[in-house]
Amino acid sequence: MRHFPFAERLQKCGCIVLGTLAYTYDEVVANVGGVKLVVQAMEHFPLNESIQDNACFAIGNLAGNDEVGVSIVKAGGIGFVLHAAKQFPDNVELQVSTCFAIGGLASTSEVNRVVLAHESALQVIGDAMEQFTSNERLQDNCCFALGSLAFNDESKREICEAGGIGWVVKAMEQFPENEQLLRYGFLMLGNVAAIDDGRVGVAKAGGVRLIIKTMRAFPSNEPIQRQGCFVLGNLARNDDGNREAIIEAGGLKMVVDAMEQFKLDPELQGSAAWAIANFVSSKNSEEVRLRLSGATGAIVQAMKAFPTAEEVHRLGCLALGNLVLMGHHENEVPGETPASFIHAMKQVSSCEEVQDIEYLGPGASDGDVELVMVSDNGIELVIAAMRHFPQNGGIQENGCFALGNFADKNYDNGSFIANAGGIGSLTKAMREFPAHEQIQRNGCRALGNLAANNGENVRMVGEAGGIQLAITALKKFPYSEPVAISVCWALESLSTTPENQIRIKTHGGLKLARKACFAILTDEGKQRLEADLATLRSRFIFQQPVSE
Repeated sequence: MRHFPFAERLQKCGCIVLGTLAYTYDEVVANVGGVKLVVQAMEHFPLNESIQDNACFAIGNLAGNDEVGVSIVKAGGIGFVLHAAKQFPDNVELQVSTCFAIGGLASTSEVNRVVLAHESALQVIGDAMEQFTSNERLQDNCCFALGSLAFNDESKREICEAGGIGWVVKAMEQFPENEQLLRYGFLMLGNVAAIDDGRVGVAKAGGVRLIIKTMRAFPSNEPIQRQGCFVLGNLARNDDGNREAIIEAGGLKMVVDAMEQFKLDPELQGSAAWAIANFVSSKNSEEVRLRLSGATGAIVQAMKAFPTAEEVHRLGCLALGNLVLMGHHENEVPGETPASFIHAMKQVSSCEEVQDIEYLGPGASDGDVELVMVSDNGIELVIAAMRHFPQNGGIQENGCFALGNFADKNYDNGSFIANAGGIGSLTKAMREFPAHEQIQRNGCRALGNLAANNGENVRMVGEAGGIQLAITALKKFPYSEPVAISVCWALESLSTTPENQIRIKTHGGLKLARKACFAILTDEGKQRLEADLATLRSRFIFQQPVSE
């Protein structure tokens, strides 16, 4: 090919040979100059459909390697691929190859995705899918390409606006037995569902029903189950309508079943934990809460099984935090008790670590009934995750969130967390991530919950530097209402001893907290803070109700 660059037949055969070899030996082909030769053939023979087809096939296989993908872009490969697609719109085989190449290039780097978007790759994919609706290979490659493109918010919005969700849903419905196409479809739907427009679009296109139907049809297909959990989690995030539709259609059962069947797949366990975390809502019915509580054992089991899998622990901490919060929400329903939740938790027999539930002992406020895992493995796992992954901001954020919820109005849990080293984990997270607003917010909230009406914890948090950390957080985020609420709560909870009162005054916390309360908090924020402060036995900073 190098010696006879204008030998048309040789270039045609050379491209197909290089493409076939690149499927297994992409680096070898690239190292001998294969990328340059393929692109050169496309440049020399722009009107030869066979050469363009074979070259796109070769580029698709070569693009699977990140470094090679970059070299293709530098050689101008993206422009030639898209030009070929536009030059021969009626050649279905060439369209199959170009969409395959687009998918391969998009999957390797953000730079490639930006270039492809700028060169109208989305239009090429859409035109092909609409023109060749019955071609299974083309639809398969296009789903792959769309899923690979949908990795930044701008691309996701463009795909939604162009009708990409409808293209993929239609392809999945037309080829319900093509497992690879379905996996690619799940990838694309899950990626676009990470943004608001995508969640709405997938739901309107019948995506919830389609996803659950597909998971039910392929219970033994691990990639489909894994991707299905991922999609359902994104669809349920911050969307009550989708959440309710998923649970009513059996999505919760599908997720828990997948966790049970594929216990050795950490990625699936993480995706399932993400889904379960997003299924939890204050608007869940009692029946749904009962079903969700049964997933607690699966989350604990996954965290125990994969002690070094960061995503399992990041999402497991989030799920546990939300599940504990769900118990608090149930207590807030007038005239109801959490008996159903307690019963469900007792039935978690698949996980030996979760043994039983007991009512809260000393320190319960207003007769609230709280839930305590007697084995406390949920708490221990969260603390262990924070210790094991000290540089993972997501784990620290979710760990602070979970510990705060475990300790909320729960004397026994608060004492257990303190004795297990949880205070040290919280303060370390706040020290290591001073510019991470959510960690500071969650950390202060957790310290406040631990200290509330718990004298020993008040002492321990004060000695661990919790007061200084809370004040530092408020200085770092002087205009953040969530941080201000958490800091004011923490400082007031900690202010019950003379030693801590001195610490608060010495570091300027008294003036700073009062100023934040009245200068930053909205009326709603003041009401939220006052609801917390009203549970304390005494006050030092805010002696009068802040909401008045």
